[in-house]
Amino acid sequence: MPLQPNALPFAPPTLAAPFDAALAFGTNAVAETKTSTGYFGAPTQLDIGQGHVRGEWVINITALDQVTGDESCTFHLLGSNDVAWANGNVEILQSQNFGGASGRAFATIPGATPAPGASAYGPAGTRSQFPFSNMKSGIVYRYLRCYAVIGGTTPSITANTFLSLGM
Repeated sequence: MPLQPNALPFAPPTLAAPFDAALAFGTNAVAETKTSTGYFGAPTQLDIGQGHVRGEWVINITALDQVTGDESCTFHLLGSNDVAWANGNVEILQSQNFGGASGRAFATIPGATPAPGASAYGPAGTRSQFPFSNMKSGIVYRYLRCYAVIGGTTPSITANTFLSLGM
């Protein structure tokens, strides 16, 4: 059963996620339009230092093609301790899947991602925040990147993404 908007007035809770240009995947988190798989920020590699860091990973989606329903976009927050990002030296720290009804990772359970601006109670775009850590399986990763895997008949997504630390 798909989720339906609440009939009662509702103000969604917000988590403060202050923007810092030094933590943006791209130039000042300017929205990028992607129609194929690749890095956000061409590629922006963030050096967050050698310690363990926690915070919010913010993805702002301003346009998401869901015309045929099979379009999908999975954002991956990647970590590495190799500044050159050599194959085999990269770990997926976090993943988030967006898309049309059949383009979702397992569409029968969550259904389609609401189109940006579809919520009567939210902002014009779709802003998603996810807790993240640069540590996985006891290993702390110094360098982070955002990688999007995009697919479907007419895939297109316009978004920007950044980290907000210390949440």
